[in-house]
Amino acid sequence: MGRRPTHRGAGSAGGGAGSGGEVGSQLTSREWQVLELVRHELTTAEIARRLVLSQATVRSHVAAILHKLGVPDRAPAVRLFHER
Repeated sequence: MGRRPTHRGAGSAGGGAGSGGEVGSQLTSREWQVLELVRHELTTAEIARRLVLSQATVRSHVAAILHKLGVPDRAPAVRLFHER
């Protein structure tokens, strides 16, 4: 998982959820792993199998990612990081 992009300074000023800033630095390493698999359009079940997690745990990670990025669902989360 050495392909974690750096997103410092991207987006608008400020540091709160959904404001851009250093949002990427707020994600945990596991959240980065989950986001990478979401980016590849894996389902919750596929991510759970790949990372040896329960589906409930994957859903919790996805919810945390969405909250930290300030987006309503997976698609804008993926677009946010494709733009950088």
